[in-house]
Amino acid sequence: DEASRRAKKAKLRHPVASFFHLFFRVSAIVVYLLCELLTSSFIACMVTIILLLSCDFWAVKVRSSKNFVIFA
Repeated sequence: DEASRRAKKAKLRHPVASFFHLFFRVSAIVVYLLCELLTSSFIACMVTIILLLSCDFWAVKVRSSKNFVIFA
């Protein structure tokens, strides 16, 4: 039981980076789907979506650049 728990824990190597990646992506999708309910401004919705996806790109880029530096 203990060995299987350790194996499952080892599969997710960067839980914080994974959390933020999923958080920004899912938030952008939710804002896109609920755009009409949240506000009537199309521009505000698109700016919010672009900002969320930019944060996602930044979070993934920082994580992968650290991996490249370590292995270079």
